[in-house]
Amino acid sequence: MHKSKGITRDIVFVLNMNSSLTGMPAQRENDPIIDALLSKEEQFPFAEERRLFYVAITRAREQTFLLADRRHPSPFLFEICAELNAEQNQLCPKCETGEIIEKRTKKGKFGYCSNYRFGCNFHKML
Repeated sequence: MHKSKGITRDIVFVLNMNSSLTGMPAQRENDPIIDALLSKEEQFPFAEERRLFYVAITRAREQTFLLADRRHPSPFLFEICAELNAEQNQLCPKCETGEIIEKRTKKGKFGYCSNYRFGCNFHKML
């Protein structure tokens, strides 16, 4: 991301937008020596990583894709996308990556995994 400053591309993919040790923002603490060299604490949490994230998402001329683990998305994603805050989709208990899709039939309402076409055969009556 640091190297992309000033560079633009038609399409940009930002990987690892997860809330994890190596995600964005990284959940590890700075080395005490680095903290001593830095200026006073920023007003916003993860201010430097927030600026770096902004650089990454503004490099595309046409589209930017942010890729994250749905179970542990970065808090930055919630800040830029209101739909994520409202979305309360249930993850599939079998594959743990697909979402439960609800469907009504003559027999009643049932749910199935959005990964059915990729081999997950989870389904249940709701």
